[in-house]
Amino acid sequence: MTNPSSTQRLDHHGLALEYRVDPCARPLTPPVLLIGGILNTLDSLGQLATRVSTYATAVRVAIPGVHTPGVLPAHLDFDFLTDAVQHILHTLDHDRINLQGISYGGNLAHHFAARYPEAVERVVLTGTAGPGGVTLSDPALWQDLAVLWRRSPREVFAQEMTELLTGVAPGLPDAALAPTRRMIRIWAGRLTEDILRLGVDCGLRMQSLTSAPVGVPVLAVTGEHDAWARPEACRHLVEEWPDARFTTVRQSDHFLPMTRPAEYAELTRRFFVHEPVDELPYCTRWELFGHAATGRTLV
Repeated sequence: MTNPSSTQRLDHHGLALEYRVDPCARPLTPPVLLIGGILNTLDSLGQLATRVSTYATAVRVAIPGVHTPGVLPAHLDFDFLTDAVQHILHTLDHDRINLQGISYGGNLAHHFAARYPEAVERVVLTGTAGPGGVTLSDPALWQDLAVLWRRSPREVFAQEMTELLTGVAPGLPDAALAPTRRMIRIWAGRLTEDILRLGVDCGLRMQSLTSAPVGVPVLAVTGEHDAWARPEACRHLVEEWPDARFTTVRQSDHFLPMTRPAEYAELTRRFFVHEPVDELPYCTRWELFGHAATGRTLV
């Protein structure tokens, strides 16, 4: 029996996977699998998992070389990563789940849903675009950061990286950016050569991402000021899919779960439990594709 919220470890072909389960006493929908972006640890998903566990069991995953420091060569592709996630789900006896992927984690969620369609109920992609559409998945960005990291004192590097990642959203007030800036400064101060290599390998791995559509209902969302996975790139990823809807959240950027945590949690909860989402005041105009465009109520 898994202890609630305690870190569990599981081997997958020599890779030490980690996961946590936040149980829900009265679930309204199948478990929600939370997959964070590059260097999003289990702890960084904690607040979101707590909100999810009010209506569904939340499962957080961390893969070394993606979410935590570790060597995961680029030739270990998205098939390998999705098989690792499926190994965790089999261990937990979860036959069908909802997927909630953030940034690079959304690419993993996309690939998983295409590879294991029978295991997926609904999918949320947050700040997620295809190959070439996400600046943070560009190997060249990480190579440039490595040069800057080697040349600069750590405090200078942390400040410059914070400005690089948050200085591209002029429409956001300082208060909205404060949590993200704190997180980036801490993260930047802990960077190592191995972590910079991790970023390069994650970017190179994007070449193995599937181009197949996801057949189940999909919500694609990002912040209206996202300059790292631009809204048009997030929209383009899902516009030919059979049942997709797209919107952006006002007063937010690529770090939507941090800049608008309550609104993001409410939006995704409504989608997962089949409640209407089209009248939420913090969302911009909705765009509907495939089957989603034929319904009377947007859910």
